[in-house]
Amino acid sequence: MTVVIASGVINTNLPRIGWRAITGTISASSAASGFGAALAATAQTYSAWKPTALPATWAINAGSAQAVDYCGIGAHEIGSTGGTVFVEYLVGATWTQAATVTPTDDSAILFLFPQVSAQEWRVRITGTTAPRVGNIRFGRVTTLPRLSTFSPSLPITESEQFTYNVNVSATGEWLGRSVVASGLQFAVQIEHVSEDFAAGDWADFRKHCNEGDATFYIAPKPAKYPKEVAYAWPTETVKAERTLPNREISRTIDLQCGGYKRP
Repeated sequence: MTVVIASGVINTNLPRIGWRAITGTISASSAASGFGAALAATAQTYSAWKPTALPATWAINAGSAQAVDYCGIGAHEIGSTGGTVFVEYLVGATWTQAATVTPTDDSAILFLFPQVSAQEWRVRITGTTAPRVGNIRFGRVTTLPRLSTFSPSLPITESEQFTYNVNVSATGEWLGRSVVASGLQFAVQIEHVSEDFAAGDWADFRKHCNEGDATFYIAPKPAKYPKEVAYAWPTETVKAERTLPNREISRTIDLQCGGYKRP
């Protein structure tokens, strides 16, 4: 799990939610059979693009300039294959770098960078072994106006869910066990949110979760805890309860999440 924060991003410890996604024409430098470029634009974690050789690029042309300040990659093998990923946008005829990382594992990556308006965006991957890459998303991130609560909370890095099948003999001897992981389960809480925020950006996100695609990238404390990020979805109806009689600090967001963890 990695949050990559480029120079120029402000309020770096406020929670970020990446749910908006630009749309457009998708292309790639190459694609293996059954792993076409368009498959990386879906929400499903089993759907992926895989190039046939590196370096490789996956690009989206939005048709007109779009404001973008985040890129998420939710399901991939870039870490385990030893690759490096670059996020870039086109200025004239030149691809310009917005952010880059060499991940150490295959969990979600969230790139945050100052807002740029561009028509064409891409990820470029270098290395020696071509990885599968899914859930690539470019768009405008939602920045929550208050810090997430620190306690009580379960760190995303410790939120894996496991099922244990234990084998014990008839005489009580330990024979071993098998372990099955089944994703992440965690909560993010933000207190003292205003009525104006609840009626604006939060209302759009709430509709996305309750009526739409529902998936998103979330980082509760991006700079302080860059490993705490997930490609996630709500496990309960998304809402912001009124907990104080002051419209400037009236709402409490309690976001219950399930998240993807690569098997």
